[in-house]
This record gives sequence, structure tokens and C-alpha cells, in this order.
Amino acid sequence: MLLNIFNIITTYNEEWWFVRVYCVMVLLFPLVRKYLDQPAILIAGSLLTYASLQLLPTTQFTNYFKQISYYQVPFVTGMLFSSMKLYERVTYRCIESPLLWGALLVTLLLTFRLVVYERYLHPLYFFVTTPLFVIGASRALRISELLTRLFEILGKYSFPMWLVHSYFCYYFLQPLTYAPRYGIAILLNLSLLTFATCFVLEKIRMALPAPLR
Repeated sequence: MLLNIFNIITTYNEEWWFVRVYCVMVLLFPLVRKYLDQPAILIAGSLLTYASLQLLPTTQFTNYFKQISYYQVPFVTGMLFSSMKLYERVTYRCIESPLLWGALLVTLLLTFRLVVYERYLHPLYFFVTTPLFVIGASRALRISELLTRLFEILGKYSFPMWLVHSYFCYYFLQPLTYAPRYGIAILLNLSLLTFATCFVLEKIRMALPAPLR
């Protein structure tokens, strides 16, 4: 139980493997921040780390480091875009129509996903599409104030929703989760279940004494 609590193993929920990656990214944050004013060095170091570790033979031990090398690429990219305010610059210059921009973005992402999503190009996929998705989504949400508000609320709970969604998918309440039978309806139902769960958990957390939150 303790090994699962500290995420040394993930036998209780195999989908929680990424918590280890998350912890490593947090530890990498000070190092990445140190080189934010030298983007060429940072990008080169990130891609070189990925390429070199992917050359290692695949074993249970090396697979952990390969996993880290894979996810540090979009992590570094996101920090660079944020520090250089590239999102704001590109958004300012992009197509004025949010609807047209959103349609073009979806087309680009689907094409890139189907054509280029091979094993060694995974980081390239994230490197290119993650910034585009953030920019395009922010523009598309301006279509409706109600839509913007909805995604602001979902964004607030997105991380805990991601943490608990696999329990509904694979472990508990599967008949309820998959009751709608149709893909989109199942997704909406799953989103509602995870949101309700996280909302209740957040209320419980906020009711605890400050040191325990």
C-alpha cells in the first residue's frame, strides 16, 4: 500500500504512472528556468537528452528514463513559450476569426496526428501541436462567453479530473460510465462523473484545517 501511495509502484491504478513524471518535471523546473534566457541551448539540450536516451536498449530500468526524456520536451517547450510570451505574440497576429482559426487548427492536429504520429516523432508532435492547440483553443473560446466560462471551470478541475477518470473507466462504476453506449455520450458522461467527484473532493479538502489541505 505504501509503495502505491508514494507511486513507487502503480498496481492499484496503472494509469497513475505519470505521477512519477510529474514529480521529476517539478524537480527539473529550477534548472529549466535558469536557462530560459538561452532558448537555443535549452532546446538543443532537451532534444539531445531525448535522442540519446532513446538509443538505450529497452528494459524495465531504462524505460523509466526514456519516459522522462519524452515528456521533458513539451515541458521545456511550454516554459519557453510562456517566458517569451509567444502565445500572446502569435495570438495577436493570427487570423481574426476565431471560428476559422479553430477549424484550421483542428484540421492541422488531425492531419498531423494521423500522418506523423510515429514512435520517434512523439516529442515533435507535442513540440509543434501543443502550443498551436493552446493558441487556437484560446481564440476559439472567444466565440461565446458561456463557452469561455465553462472551460474556465473545467480548467480549474482538469488535473484532478485526469487523476480520477481512470477509476471510472477501468475500475469502478463501469456500467454507469458506459451506460450511454455511444462514444461522445460516454465522454460527456465520464466528464460529468469525474467533475462531480472532484468538486466534492475539493469541498472536502477546503473544509480541512489549513495544514492538512
